[in-house]
Amino acid sequence: MAIKGLSIPVFGKYQYNPTSKNVSYVDGLVNPHAIEYTMTPESSDPNPLYGDNRVIENDNPTFNTAILSLGVDELDQETSKYVLGVKVYEQTYGDGKTVEVTAYDDDQKAVTLGVGLIELHQIDDVDRYRAVLLKRVVFNLPENTATTKGESVEWQTKTIEGTVSRSEAVTENEKYPWMSDAWFLSEADALEWLQYNLGVGTLKTLEIQSAAGTAEGTTKITVTPEATGENVYYYQLGQELEVPGYNADCSGMMQWDGEADIQATAGQKIMIVECDGVNARAAGIATVSVNGGV
Repeated sequence: MAIKGLSIPVFGKYQYNPTSKNVSYVDGLVNPHAIEYTMTPESSDPNPLYGDNRVIENDNPTFNTAILSLGVDELDQETSKYVLGVKVYEQTYGDGKTVEVTAYDDDQKAVTLGVGLIELHQIDDVDRYRAVLLKRVVFNLPENTATTKGESVEWQTKTIEGTVSRSEAVTENEKYPWMSDAWFLSEADALEWLQYNLGVGTLKTLEIQSAAGTAEGTTKITVTPEATGENVYYYQLGQELEVPGYNADCSGMMQWDGEADIQATAGQKIMIVECDGVNARAAGIATVSVNGGV
């Protein structure tokens, strides 16, 4: 068995729900070209207890943190904004020309991400793809270097370094994880798994209609299109509502069966979110109409 390749970095924005103790990743991004990566874990030291001239107990080493060094072909403006938290704005110059400018300034905020990579292995003459998911990563600003072009091209790539730490997630299968992996027979399946976990996708738009409900103080909601498969609905009432990011954890909202009238106040806004489990797939907002009574 040996590693013979590396491909397709995938990023997702880390979100923690303290109520459900669930971590989700939203607004995922695929950066199609990986050059190399190194991940160096740091663990606590062994702490043996000696008795009768031998070790009778041992506090085994545990994961503390890790340093990730990730080489990519290019760190463009979109990726820099996403990964590093820098600003990109449009500037007009010259004779009405415009350009997108990246600003590295005091408003820059570190972004906590999940990071996925695909290793290509050969096992018994068969290609296998190991999808690696690092649960919680914060990248540092990269070093700027460049070399002038000579008679032949010397390819120059970008390397970003970050710190890997434990996720806050506590689930049936994982407790404060910092890394997971899965093995596949095709790169496409490995990429699909990473995209699913890191929230790569587009939040679809739902058309929400509100009418007076059967009982006083209730509204009847109609959603178009209807939920697909085994997807479920969650809702939220308020005045200033924002649709969640794709794959966001919506377990903090109220669950709705898609049929029952909802208690509400006229003039409120209502947001309906279609979820795969608790993760957002589509959403829409409408102004509430209610049964005002006789």
